[in-house]
Amino acid sequence: MTVNLGQGLMDYMNTPVSIIVVEDDQSLGRSLMDGLTELGFHVTWHERIQGLRTEIEQRRPNLILLDLGLPDGDGIEFLESLSMASGRPAVIVITARDRIQDKVSALGCGADDYLVKPFNFLELVARIRVQVRHQEEGSAAPTDLEIGPLTIRLLNREVMRDGELIQLSPREFDLLACLAKAAGDVVSRDQIARVVWNINLNYAGINNLIDVHMSKLREKIDRGRAEKMIQTIRGAGFALRSNDE
Repeated sequence: MTVNLGQGLMDYMNTPVSIIVVEDDQSLGRSLMDGLTELGFHVTWHERIQGLRTEIEQRRPNLILLDLGLPDGDGIEFLESLSMASGRPAVIVITARDRIQDKVSALGCGADDYLVKPFNFLELVARIRVQVRHQEEGSAAPTDLEIGPLTIRLLNREVMRDGELIQLSPREFDLLACLAKAAGDVVSRDQIARVVWNINLNYAGINNLIDVHMSKLREKIDRGRAEKMIQTIRGAGFALRSNDE
């Protein structure tokens, strides 16, 4: 695979970007590794899930390109099991599964993007750039958000209320962060779909997906507490607010 994008991409990145490709098709896996390496990415390639978690913990990659149909397991199950620890990598699913249900399921389990095979290499690079940009912007932004009794540590992906650690799934954390960054303003369903799931409200099932995750998030953030911080604004969206603000 020969690609010449000039220096634009490399000038854009402040630090080398580490990518793990998880793809059992040897032709595609090698092609992706060679093409991305040519662009200056640090790339390793796995054909199986086995050994992947160890490499993630050791290398702390920026991004994983994850196939779903792998010889020793399903990529969705691996996606669900990814740790919520500090430095969780972004995940772009690359798969032949083109049903909208599969896309919604993967995004709901923590994928940051979803690309159906066969795809154009330049489109993949563009999507990688989006994830890199999000990480660059995140590193320049405040690392902690405080809304009344709630503390959100963006880098460590930790949430505490009144000093008590609250365990959230990756998608629940992204949803909470989306609300918190609005600083009490209303966040529409369309904004949530685009920011948290990287899709729009035209996708079938996304409204239900938002409702399910919002319900789970409310259960963890507000359960047993007099002040309900996650608010539904009828006809407009949702807001995260505190009486202390």
